[in-house]
Amino acid sequence: MGLSAAMVTVSSLTMITDLTVVENRGTGMGAFDLSNLTGYGVGIIFGTFLFSVFRAELGLAFIIVSGLFAAATFLIMLLLREPPHVKVGRKTLRETFTGLSGEVVAILPLWLSVTIILASTSSYQE
Repeated sequence: MGLSAAMVTVSSLTMITDLTVVENRGTGMGAFDLSNLTGYGVGIIFGTFLFSVFRAELGLAFIIVSGLFAAATFLIMLLLREPPHVKVGRKTLRETFTGLSGEVVAILPLWLSVTIILASTSSYQE
């Protein structure tokens, strides 16, 4: 569950930064965090309620809730559309790296080293 939450958080925050202007970015991220925390609280309360109602048939409760979430997700998918993006010319790789500030360039070797270490240790199998 933690891995799934982390994957959703990163992609959602990336989308928020992509779709908000700098002046509203903090508000967008705060609203996202508030909705996450609210979802955790409501999920615990709703799960406790379902556990008490369907104590003998927890499998049935799982099927009902999964079906409701699938239907809600499908409806939201049909109703929500991403706003159109402004078309920007493609940057070359050279333009991408020459546009970086000195602070970012200084941290790139450290970032690459940590990424390699984490990737190599996560693929280690006993």
